[in-house]
Amino acid sequence: MLLSIKTKLKLNKNQEILMAKHAGIARFTYNWGLATWQYLYKDGLKPNKYLLIN
Repeated sequence: MLLSIKTKLKLNKNQEILMAKHAGIARFTYNWGLATWQYLYKDGLKPNKYLLIN
């Protein structure tokens, strides 16, 4: 049996804005990495984490 606990954050307005910004940059970074990975793969390269850093 798997149990879970739900919690709700009680954030003030500044904290809500900061959390939204963090979520936005995480989404942007993921999408950028995915697009770069697909571009490299299409060009015949075998993508890895070191190619994404450059």
